[in-house]
Amino acid sequence: MSYDARETSAALGAPIEYLQFERNGTYWRYTSAESDQTFNSNVYLAMAGIERGPIEQTEEDASMQLTIALPRIAAIAAEFVGNLSPFVMSVTLWRNHRNEAAGEAKVIWMGEVVGITFRDSKVNLLCSTEETALAGQLGRLTFSRTCPNMLYDTLCGVVAATHTFSATVTVVADSGRTITVTDPADLGSTPSHYASGVLFNLTDVSFIISEGAAGVFTLQTPLPNLVVGGTVSLRRGCNRTASVCNSLFANLPRFQGYAKIPLRNTWKRSD
Repeated sequence: MSYDARETSAALGAPIEYLQFERNGTYWRYTSAESDQTFNSNVYLAMAGIERGPIEQTEEDASMQLTIALPRIAAIAAEFVGNLSPFVMSVTLWRNHRNEAAGEAKVIWMGEVVGITFRDSKVNLLCSTEETALAGQLGRLTFSRTCPNMLYDTLCGVVAATHTFSATVTVVADSGRTITVTDPADLGSTPSHYASGVLFNLTDVSFIISEGAAGVFTLQTPLPNLVVGGTVSLRRGCNRTASVCNSLFANLPRFQGYAKIPLRNTWKRSD
């Protein structure tokens, strides 16, 4: 029988669902079956305690939000503790019936994780469709002295790999929230070349809030796997001024700020 025939059958339906999470090239896969399943050449883990809410869409709420509950022992749960990644986690849900060919499976929901809560032995994920995110209103660009572009995006045009460098960790403090590194050569510049940048350590990522003394960085979130002597990657940040855009990135033709906006409001001038 086909998927459609079994889906509408009164007694022959035997549904199995395949749940895939993906973030920055890393995948987590689970199934509702009693044992591990191979689907599309990937292994989906069976785990007691996986639940999902109904998929609903009404005229009042077109967001098609989906709630997914997983046990805390699931490997994916560790992704939501401590260091939070800046990358989006996508969700894809397939549905098929037992003994049907993989080609019969249907994608019944796609979206991304937008909220996380922990309760008792569960991690609850609130997921929403990408259409919902795209339907949100975006702030308009306004006149400002600094550049509104995101560093390394299409409008900015700077190549991230050109401004990413290896560094050696010499001190780890404050449970991984403050670190000291040696190299690259421009540590300690004024203004800092790495404030508002990013630090990578294996699969962990954290934004750099500030650089105190040369090579001493305060991170937005602690990185638990940092070790003295280990190698990390530093990606430069930008304070969005025309001077840094020109001197550090040689990218002034793409600068979209208005650096010469007068600081003095002539309409409020007093004698």
